[in-house]
Amino acid sequence: MELINFDEYSQNDRMYGGTAGRKIGIFYQGSNYIVKYPENLKEQKMKNIVLSYSNSPVCEYIGSQI
Repeated sequence: MELINFDEYSQNDRMYGGTAGRKIGIFYQGSNYIVKYPENLKEQKMKNIVLSYSNSPVCEYIGSQI
């Protein structure tokens, strides 16, 4: 898998909702894409959870490859 640095790409005007972390729309190589950031779990009061970030974007990527 190739990692792409999206810092240099412009954000588009599309909005994305949901509760699985923050999402922004970008314009990349002539198409619109969603960039998802994992949710910070440290700020939530969750019992017996030691993770600092949600792994839902990783799980969604793995699921899309099956």
